[in-house]
Amino acid sequence: MNPLMIWDNPLIVRGVRTRLRLPLLLSWGIVTIVASMFLYILVSGNAIKFENVSPQEAARDAILPLLIMQGLILMVLGTGAVAGGMARERTYRLLDYQRLTPMTPSAKIVGLLIGLPIREYFMFAVSLPFVFYAAHRGGLAFSVLIQFYVVFIASAVLYHMTGLAAGMIVDKPWQAGTLSQGLVVILYVALPQVSNFGFTFFEHLTARPVFYGLVNQHLLPDGIEGAVQGMLQDPRYQTVRFFGMVLPPLLFSLAVQGFAIMTLYVMVFRKWRSEKRLSFSKGYALLFFAVIQLFLVGSVLPFIQNDSLFVELVDAYVEIDNVGQPQQTFIFAILLITLVVSGCASLLTLFLSTPNWYQSLAGYRRVIRKGKTVLRWDDDSASGLSVAGGCLLMSALSFIVVYQAADEAGRVAASNPIYEIVLILLLFAVVLFTMQQIIEQFSEQVLVMVLFAGWLVPVLAAIIVWTVGNSPIEAVYLALFFPFIGLYLASAMLMSDGQTPMSADVLPEDLAMHGQTIVVLSILVYGLVAVVLLGRATRRWRMIKTLAGVATTAPDVTDRPEPTESAVPVPAYASIQSPPPSPRQ
Repeated sequence: MNPLMIWDNPLIVRGVRTRLRLPLLLSWGIVTIVASMFLYILVSGNAIKFENVSPQEAARDAILPLLIMQGLILMVLGTGAVAGGMARERTYRLLDYQRLTPMTPSAKIVGLLIGLPIREYFMFAVSLPFVFYAAHRGGLAFSVLIQFYVVFIASAVLYHMTGLAAGMIVDKPWQAGTLSQGLVVILYVALPQVSNFGFTFFEHLTARPVFYGLVNQHLLPDGIEGAVQGMLQDPRYQTVRFFGMVLPPLLFSLAVQGFAIMTLYVMVFRKWRSEKRLSFSKGYALLFFAVIQLFLVGSVLPFIQNDSLFVELVDAYVEIDNVGQPQQTFIFAILLITLVVSGCASLLTLFLSTPNWYQSLAGYRRVIRKGKTVLRWDDDSASGLSVAGGCLLMSALSFIVVYQAADEAGRVAASNPIYEIVLILLLFAVVLFTMQQIIEQFSEQVLVMVLFAGWLVPVLAAIIVWTVGNSPIEAVYLALFFPFIGLYLASAMLMSDGQTPMSADVLPEDLAMHGQTIVVLSILVYGLVAVVLLGRATRRWRMIKTLAGVATTAPDVTDRPEPTESAVPVPAYASIQSPPPSPRQ
């Protein structure tokens, strides 16, 4: 079945018949019409009465709240409907039934992606005439709205795919809905804050850049001044600088969101074909991480290399947080964010592409039955060391490129940069391989418990020691196992010129004297754990081969003798019956 033939998709037809019955259609349609009419009359009427503006400007002012209402309908309610509906499908075992239907996985994904939030799409369509009427009365060109709605719909599809992936992973509907809606909040609130340091591609995971550009160029009232006007008129919302190119926000947003949609589609597609499959294959895991590094480095390099752009970012940063040496602190934040984002992306990639002990054992049994001795590197049951090694190499290359650009621009003053960069990459490597081995030898659930017990609990204890006990040095040593501490101190060492340990805005002087010791101890602790786990892995691989069978003596299926007439195999579906009784003489 062609997935683009949505009018003939039975999952969409089911969604229409269940979520758009006539009573629901009338009730939700009336609610949407009343809310849209209320917002339009309230905003435009108040603008005419209190702000003494023309009817044309008043109609233009009403567009903004209508767009916000549409965002809540599609982004929040629609994502929750997709995640909750998908989780219910898994709870009632309907996915197993749908796997047996003669539909391609792509057609099933498209059917659920449109059928589950069909009511929210209907509410969005009902509110559209009010927006276009306000745009017509306000003199806003329809082409501007069309450009905005292209990114708006792409963002909605991205978040609905997030809900679809959450529903494939989480069993309970309320947990899936809460998880997906929480991810929407993180995408719109938390991640865009990183763009203040030049990593603009995070903000383009949302419709905010195109939305702010629309508001700034066409909907910004004349009386808006101060911080709001400065935020909306930010040059980052007018053009996007990516390596040496200057791109329109619309094109860059579609590229970033298109890649995110494709990634979620791969996850759902693989899980749909088999629940036992990993979310990522080894090849796509490396491609996923490479594209993230490309966006990460390409978005921040222009701000480091261009003095005027760098000064604009630093000035905005000083307004947010009053610091004594803003440029040094800002470049330190860029280096640290590069490491942290690379580390989080590496951990996510390993989490989605590394098999656990039972999956590896099943894979070895499968290949030995085929007469082979080793797994292919891209097999789901193969070790994730190749992915971990690829993530390490790409992370090291990205960090070195960013540091080299900052060094050529004269923004860092490290006395011994090679030694300090080696310390950073060593710590990154031992932490990465430790996490990979925990997943591979145990499971993802064990990794989550290790992160809670080894990272979160010591950090909470260190906060108590720092604040209540007023012992910052002891608190930092207590949180030694939390890798962010080591990466923070190692990155701060790059800010030293040999005379002063590091900037006081980056780290207090009393802690700065212990920086190198803490970083080396972190490397030793994680290195020891990684060596122990790798040794244990070697023994377990031998055990896997032993449990799976001796591969060298396993016969090949092609070497079986041909059946003879005297020994014809009985089909599995044949039933053994007693011979009929002989006729009486």
